[in-house]
Amino acid sequence: MTVKSAKAKGRRLQQLVRDLILDMFPNLELDTDVRSAIMGETGEDIKLSSKARQVFPYSVECKSLKKIAVYNY
Repeated sequence: MTVKSAKAKGRRLQQLVRDLILDMFPNLELDTDVRSAIMGETGEDIKLSSKARQVFPYSVECKSLKKIAVYNY
């Protein structure tokens, strides 16, 4: 997978999570209350306004995995 493809995959997941939050809380607005972080930006992946934090008090980090490695020792 190229770097460009990996970033696009992560961006799609962030936008999906952003859209799900907006669907669950219809009083929040796109881009003013809930926005997806720019790729490479530090901090959480979904940026929330103070209004959004009152109704959704969580930090969101998105990680898209094709498979999960399970190790037995």
